[in-house]
Formats: sequence, structure tokens, C-alpha cells
Amino acid sequence: MAEIEKGKISTIEGPADGNGNNTRARVVPDQAEGVITKPLVIPALLRGDAGKLEKGTEVVFAVFPDQTGIILDRADGEWYGVIYGNLRVTKDIKTETIESVNTHRHGGIYPGSGTTDIPQG
Repeated sequence: MAEIEKGKISTIEGPADGNGNNTRARVVPDQAEGVITKPLVIPALLRGDAGKLEKGTEVVFAVFPDQTGIILDRADGEWYGVIYGNLRVTKDIKTETIESVNTHRHGGIYPGSGTTDIPQG
């Protein structure tokens, strides 16, 4: 059974992922001052500028009986709005703030086998 703990990042280390972001971190648990975990996995959504993890950042993490583990989140819940890599959207994109997405329309589109021109403003 895994133990869920809170602590502070001690070091961020590799290997790096395909975006060049480090994938592991060592953590000093709050309940075990002076102890440092083995390298724990940093999930993709917390790597690099997305999570801005650095030495001293408080995190919530899980450690398994074999001492492997994963960082679950920043303890302050902060996220910086960065997603790395290509995105695949499988439903409609809906937004309240990006006017160009909300109002973008293509003219000259007719049913059938015709082709359209490039998008216009």
C-alpha cells in the first residue's frame, strides 16, 4: 500500500523527457527531516514551466513499499497553464476568453466534393 505524504523538493533530476524537462525529483518528507526519497516520477503536467517545481517547493507525493513513487501535485495547487507537446482534442473546443476561436468562421463552404480556399481572418 502506498503512503501519501507531503514534503519539499530537494533536487530535480533526469532523465529528460522528449520536451527536455526533467522527469524525477527527490523530496524531503515533512515527517522525516533529514531523510530524502529515492527519485520520484514528476508527472508530465508538472514538468518544466507547467509546474515550476524547484528546490523548496512543497509537494504531495506517494511512495510505494519498494520505495518508488510519484509526485501527485504541488501542495499549493498552483498550475501555470503550460502544456508541452502536440495536443489532440476529441471534442469541441469551447472558450470564454479567446475571441478568435469563438468567432472564427470559414466562408465559401458548400456541401459536396468541392475544395475551399485558405481561412480568412
